[in-house]
Amino acid sequence: MNTEIFEPKKSNQFLVNFPPDIHIPNYLIKSVENIKWDVFIGRWSSVILKFYSPVSPSLDQIIFTDIIEKKIAGISNMDIIDIAPSGDIISIKSLIDCMIDSIDFGVRDWSIDTPSLITMVVQPQTVIFKK
Repeated sequence: MNTEIFEPKKSNQFLVNFPPDIHIPNYLIKSVENIKWDVFIGRWSSVILKFYSPVSPSLDQIIFTDIIEKKIAGISNMDIIDIAPSGDIISIKSLIDCMIDSIDFGVRDWSIDTPSLITMVVQPQTVIFKK
């Protein structure tokens, strides 16, 4: 008897943890692209993270204080964690030595009534699969 049950991963069940010196709460992360290996270049492709930009805590201020003001060009490591509906960890992908390609603080437009977003593009040098 086969006891394995097929259950696909859900796109909305994930966490992203940053190193302790970057104080971005993981509940502000709207989305993160999954990692991709570029076969032709022989390296990991850039990863795009989208964050909600709340009134409080001010993510603009956190990014300015923790990254821009300190002239940090990269993030030492961050983990993308896939979570099962039960809360169990399915997989952990650690992105190591991520260079920050860009930070986009979004658009302000009187005709749009959607949440403001901040986009960060990082380029991992190495990816380690921990689980």
